[in-house]
Amino acid sequence: MRIGVIIPTLNEEVVIEQTLRSLFERGDPATVVVADCGSRDRTTTISRQFESVITISDAAFDSRAAAMNAGAARAQRECPDLDVLWFLHADSTPPEAWDACIARALADEQVVGGAFDIRWDFSGIDWFRRAKLRMFQAINRMRFRITRIYFGDQGIFVRPDAFEAAGRMADVSLLEDVLLCRRLRRLGRTRLARGVIRTNPRRFLRYGVCRQVMLDVWLLLAERLGFHPTRLHLKYNRNRA
Repeated sequence: MRIGVIIPTLNEEVVIEQTLRSLFERGDPATVVVADCGSRDRTTTISRQFESVITISDAAFDSRAAAMNAGAARAQRECPDLDVLWFLHADSTPPEAWDACIARALADEQVVGGAFDIRWDFSGIDWFRRAKLRMFQAINRMRFRITRIYFGDQGIFVRPDAFEAAGRMADVSLLEDVLLCRRLRRLGRTRLARGVIRTNPRRFLRYGVCRQVMLDVWLLLAERLGFHPTRLHLKYNRNRA
């Protein structure tokens, strides 16, 4: 199965090298595209050190969704016979044999996409914040198993034809992952792949675990009530500030 990996970035020099190394060490991508939103640090310099990685950078990518759409289009131009598009966050470590995990999840032709289970990297985190993170992690794991609505840091993968049929990533500043999963459910089944992605819980540590959880819950509820994700993005950033 030929898998194109798209990694959206913005000022990710601290994590991008390790993510790319893990990606190649643990699987065999057909192509890898780093879609950068105009980083001002060494993100693109580091990604260009990998000869097999295509780096596109444009400050005009005004959202992660725009970067991922551009990355997906470039991956498909490089490899027109791709079977899967996999969207991986720059601070996420893929599981062992991630390519085989995706292939097994998509063995059923009725399955149009899916994602991985998630664990946070607790390195260097004190026991109190670790306990709060574990509690939220357990609740979140139950949530996406029931709803099949996955967040981007779970590494969402999708068949290219289903990605196009779903309208690609919605042109919004926030919740593009939720909207994509909701559209994919109308096209067919989605599945949780075997394997676990390790992700840095940095946004929870930066803004406070409980505060970030409350913001996430508020975002999901507000979106379901009809608030546009772009408006929510502005309020979200004000609340975090």
